[in-house]
Amino acid sequence: MSETLNEIIRKIPKVELHLHYSGAVPLRYLKSVSSDVEYELLVQGLKKLANGVDYHDVFKYFSHVYKILNTYEKIENGLIAIATEQLQDNVVYLEVRTGLKDLGKGTEEYLCALLRGIKRCPAAITVKLMLSLRRNTPVKEAKDIVGLAIKYRKEGVVGIDVSGDSTLVGIEKIIPAIELAKKDCLLLSLHLGESREEIDTPAKKIAQAKLLEIIKPDRIGHGVFLSQQSVAWLLQHPNIPIEVCPSSSVLAGMIEHHSKHPGLGYHLNHKHLIVVGTDDPLLFQTTLTKEYLKLLEHSLSLDQVKQIIANSFRFAFATNDLKQKNANRCNL
Repeated sequence: MSETLNEIIRKIPKVELHLHYSGAVPLRYLKSVSSDVEYELLVQGLKKLANGVDYHDVFKYFSHVYKILNTYEKIENGLIAIATEQLQDNVVYLEVRTGLKDLGKGTEEYLCALLRGIKRCPAAITVKLMLSLRRNTPVKEAKDIVGLAIKYRKEGVVGIDVSGDSTLVGIEKIIPAIELAKKDCLLLSLHLGESREEIDTPAKKIAQAKLLEIIKPDRIGHGVFLSQQSVAWLLQHPNIPIEVCPSSSVLAGMIEHHSKHPGLGYHLNHKHLIVVGTDDPLLFQTTLTKEYLKLLEHSLSLDQVKQIIANSFRFAFATNDLKQKNANRCNL
């Protein structure tokens, strides 16, 4: 019997470049460390998310996870659980985006708990961290986060993730922290174009493109709602891929169907490069294999999907030696 497409994609060694820690901890692990009440609230939230919600409402569902993961030990073991589950989907390189919280011993200890988790992850998967800056992060906190990223870059931190509600103002205040990160050669992914509100006035359309020009991210997260000016900038920078997350784009209320994702359009019509991520596999109940299968539903051929997977190794925030090591393992 011939293999199904699901089996073919699952067997291919893959790279996950857009995944948030609090939206990725496996449900079975959360159940093992939560109270009955906490777990039931989480399950009810996941049921609501499965039907799709408004973009602004998505963020509140993370709170259920925050309440459960309330010790450094749970944080450490949660990362191991994520890596183990990703490896079951044959993900061999994983970048985990995370904010830093103070659970009683400071945010640095939170980061150290994650780094301890990395050391205990299965040897068959390489795990790295990207530290998240919310768009409205206070200036001092943003500088402290970048400082920790620089301090621990040799321990497993590879980049900065600028995320949070993309409609919030105030990102200009953290640009100096972002520039500090880039000066120290930390790579950067910028969440952009997650809500139509980002470009609902002429001034906002210009501001979005200006932000791209100022920050010059190494990858763009989502890129669903981009102004004409931003698209023009994007197409002038063909080596800055869009991180396309098909399921979350639909369930977070960005688009009605994954086939409508503009990133796929730019990829097909302009040959602009994309990578694929799950965003929050716990919240959106998905895997990287399922996300690639959605691309096959959107007129992409299996060879095209395989090429996107191969390109993902190229755009990982890893050293060239590590990229080559993984590429050699996967015969790419």
